[in-house]
Parts: sequence; C-alpha cells; structure tokens
Amino acid sequence: MTIPGFVKGLTRGRSGRAIAIMTAMHGQPPGGAGAKPRREGIFLLAVLGVAAFLRFFDLSSLPPAHYRDVALTALDALRAASGHPCLHYTYDEGLFANLMGLLFRLVGPSDWSVRAPGALFGVLTCWGVWRLGRAVGLERAGLYG
Repeated sequence: MTIPGFVKGLTRGRSGRAIAIMTAMHGQPPGGAGAKPRREGIFLLAVLGVAAFLRFFDLSSLPPAHYRDVALTALDALRAASGHPCLHYTYDEGLFANLMGLLFRLVGPSDWSVRAPGALFGVLTCWGVWRLGRAVGLERAGLYG
C-alpha cells in the first residue's frame, strides 16, 4: 500500500505513522467526518453513569433486608476481614466474599459495603456487554444491550 503524498509529512513518530496509516486506509484522519468514536464514548459514559446511579442510589436501604445467601456471604466476609482463613465458604462464593471482606477492612462492615461489590460488578457488566458488542461488530447492540 502506498501512502499519498499529502500524508507523508505526518509520518514522524509513532502517532504520526498511525495517523498516516489510518488516513491511507479510510481516506480521512481520525476524528474526521462526525467523530463517531467520540460520540460513542460519550454515549457509553452516559449509559455507565445511569447504570451506576441506578445501582448505587440508596444502596444501604434497598431492598430493606438481605437475602439469605447474601447474609451468609457477608458472614464469610466478616471472617475473612478479621484475618481467619476460610477453608469452606457457605455458598462457594469465595472470591466475592473475599472482595467484600476487603471492602469491610477499608470502610467497615455495613449494609452499603455488603451491597457495593454486587453493584460495582453490575456496572462492569454493562461495560462488558458493550465490549462484547464491539467485538462481534455490533457497537449499537453493545450500547443498547
């Protein structure tokens, strides 16, 4: 592939080469013609912001009580936070209990710190669905999924 003459001046340094290659392949430098990737990034941040708001809003009181498996995992997390090794977890959720125990050590045991790891992983799942959509070539499906 030959690079057009008007692009050869951009080939100084790594970023210049990347711009030159993208310009040669697509006919325009990155960010041109509407800057679709930037708009997609803003929309992704908006979706993640809404997801975080919906998951973290009034986290310490909704739902009003813990389910049985969450309460027993929190007991395992208290054991992990106190430094006692846990050889067998109640619901085989060792990683989740240890992450909850780490949060207990950082901010103290509370309803919020019991529910925060699940809410965080819910937001990260939204990001993962977006990445999956991009990987299969369906960017909009990843954003709306």
